[in-house]
Amino acid sequence: MKNKFKPTNRKFLFLNTLDWYIAREYLIILILCLIAFNGLILVLELFSYLGNFLTAPNTSLSVAVNYFINKQVVHIGLIVPVSLFLSCVYFIGKMESSNEIKVIRSAGISLFRFTLPIYIIAMLITAITVFLNLNVIPQCKFEAMMRTNVIYYGNFIKESFAKSIFYKTQDEKTWNIESFVNFNELCGVYLKKTYDKENYELVLRAPKVTYSDKEGWKFFNATVSRYGYQGTKLTCNFDTSYKKVIRQIPSSPVISNYKLIDRNSPIYKDFGNLPETPYDIINTVKQPPHIPASYIVQRLKMLKGKKSIYRNILKTELYSRVVFPFLSMLLLGIIITIIGKNNNGRTAFNQCKAVILITIYMFTAKSFLVFGYSGAIPPFIAVILPAFIMVPYFYYLNIKN
Repeated sequence: MKNKFKPTNRKFLFLNTLDWYIAREYLIILILCLIAFNGLILVLELFSYLGNFLTAPNTSLSVAVNYFINKQVVHIGLIVPVSLFLSCVYFIGKMESSNEIKVIRSAGISLFRFTLPIYIIAMLITAITVFLNLNVIPQCKFEAMMRTNVIYYGNFIKESFAKSIFYKTQDEKTWNIESFVNFNELCGVYLKKTYDKENYELVLRAPKVTYSDKEGWKFFNATVSRYGYQGTKLTCNFDTSYKKVIRQIPSSPVISNYKLIDRNSPIYKDFGNLPETPYDIINTVKQPPHIPASYIVQRLKMLKGKKSIYRNILKTELYSRVVFPFLSMLLLGIIITIIGKNNNGRTAFNQCKAVILITIYMFTAKSFLVFGYSGAIPPFIAVILPAFIMVPYFYYLNIKN
């Protein structure tokens, strides 16, 4: 008599029931962790700053709401990795205590395979966090800092950027701003455009300048000086002491006055259509944690070949935003291995061990950033070294042991 039942082949690529179960249960715990940590931090922020916002004479409800929203986004960079770790600690420990891991392992499925949905979820969330770290979170840090300044100053933009700001573009334009009224209004603007091939310069001075995305720059009561233009030539002399060419600007430039210079003015195009924005100018005086990644890359190109502490700070800041979240995946693998091992009722001990390991890793990673900022260690090495310290331990848990 022939056997009517054929054995089914085990599927390793996609285990429908198990994968969906692991993904669903882990996501529920992860979402609860994210909500709990965000709620806790929001309550702490409300206790710390809400009273100041309500009592300060120059604040409003919209400023306070804007601050708390930006601070919630800022904390994502820290909350997400911690939530990934702690939710994994709880979930794997729960499965171990209910003997689910024993049943899955007895079916011939490895620890890595049945926890693969956790790695996939963590990788997707980590990729989103990296995107936010590069450009969104730095801007939110800056916005939140500006809103806290309003507690002590009437105009947070004007007081924060009261000093003169110098900004040089890649197409040989130089901006000098005396002060900001707000993000779209500037006072005491000096703008210079150099034409090396034509051998002349344009210098614009305006007491008031406004900007909008729709209309661009507007210069009110502006004065434009043309050096080396309409018959006035720039001359160059060779200075042997400094071994460089020094441009001598004539004392009698051609000066023109304008009530308004905007996109429709012919002189506007002579300055290169001015694609830069007030945010580009403000980025020059921001602290590195507040600078978007795209602008950090531009600064590093300008500082290429130069040894400076500021260059090390920018490099460390950029590498930490990109590398640190992904290196946390190694720690996630260690956590799963520690708790997922069959240790006959030592689940609680292994959970405590994993939490201690998380704390040590986070503290070590942040400490090594200080060495990267100072230049004592190359920035890239300072970022990845804490994770590579964990590699021998990961090897011991998964291969040797």
